[in-house]
Amino acid sequence: MRSEKRIKPFMNHLIKEWEKSPDQRFGQFLINQGLVADDVKTWHAEISDYPLSHEVMREIQTWGTYGKDRKEKMKDVFIKDLETDHIEAIIKTQSHISKELKTVLEDELIFRKTKEKKK
Repeated sequence: MRSEKRIKPFMNHLIKEWEKSPDQRFGQFLINQGLVADDVKTWHAEISDYPLSHEVMREIQTWGTYGKDRKEKMKDVFIKDLETDHIEAIIKTQSHISKELKTVLEDELIFRKTKEKKK
């Protein structure tokens, strides 16, 4: 069996390298690091394209926003931190988003409703 001690140094290396160009898509980063074959599907892959649980996705997937009045500097906000009405507005008005990202947003609304029922 391979040593578990190899994982953290490798992940730390990836973090260090990705921080040099944090605007890269995940697939683009992997290709640029020479870790996977260069193909269009991988190049354009976003975090929402990977099969992660919603509990993970809400913690790492972001949405770029200029704020409610659209006068703020563009900032990325984690899905978990978006207002519910903002998520609903994104789903309703942003037809350009990928089906995977739309699913993450819809799952967040379900997650919140389920959480409220348990209270």
